[in-house]
Amino acid sequence: MARYGSDQAYNREVIADFGREEGVELLIVVDKLLVGFDEPRNTVLYLTRILREHTLLQAICRTNRPYPGKSHGLIVDYIGVFDDVARALYCDE
Repeated sequence: MARYGSDQAYNREVIADFGREEGVELLIVVDKLLVGFDEPRNTVLYLTRILREHTLLQAICRTNRPYPGKSHGLIVDYIGVFDDVARALYCDE
């Protein structure tokens, strides 16, 4: 905090650095950047807790933004969110 002065200033700088080619390459985020964060360079999302509805959709879409040299996004689901999505989409009722 001594370097940045506030939580907001720290967040702004880390997000800006993530967007730079030579910047930070990995962000570990817990309960932040779920809304309003869009960095096309982002290629991998690790899901480690349940996300629902628009929050899940936003998180998934974040990895699929076009970016030069990027062919796809990767979502690693440690919690089983996609099991529920698959059941909802392909139910045999």
